[in-house]
Amino acid sequence: MTLRSVVMAGLAAGLLGCALSAGCAARGGGSAQPPRSAIIEPLPTDAGPPTLRPVAPGAAFAAGALPATYAGVVPCADCPGIRWTLNLYPDGVFRQRLEYLERSVDGRPARFDDSGRWTLEANGGLLVLRGDGGSTDLFAPRGDDTLRKLDAEGREIPTTLNYDLKRAPAFAPF
Repeated sequence: MTLRSVVMAGLAAGLLGCALSAGCAARGGGSAQPPRSAIIEPLPTDAGPPTLRPVAPGAAFAAGALPATYAGVVPCADCPGIRWTLNLYPDGVFRQRLEYLERSVDGRPARFDDSGRWTLEANGGLLVLRGDGGSTDLFAPRGDDTLRKLDAEGREIPTTLNYDLKRAPAFAPF
């Protein structure tokens, strides 16, 4: 098992545990509902896994023309946050970089890159990233410039903490 796979497995468990714990929700100031999008309605939290319907990678994307860069800082269980940068390409390829703020591995910033294929599913309401290393990340397009990180079953994470990646004004490949 590589260091990257250990860290990614720990991240997934930590994010899910944090999102489901009352302490993390309380830290964010209560249980206020996120704003609803005019384009894509949130998935109900009591629904089962979404019915998936693949959409061709070059199909229209709710957040605009591709290629595009999305970025944001999402919660981290044991650091100030994870700077998540995601590049989506029109041919269905993605590249993402996760940088753990104030953490290092062998004296270098704790940064992990991944790439793979993306698809729009559930009538465009679910962006699925399937990494070459076997990871899967789920996002919900929100409006014209936001992707919201979802849990492993495609549901909203019940918290007031930020799980949004915002579209950058210009594409920024890495």
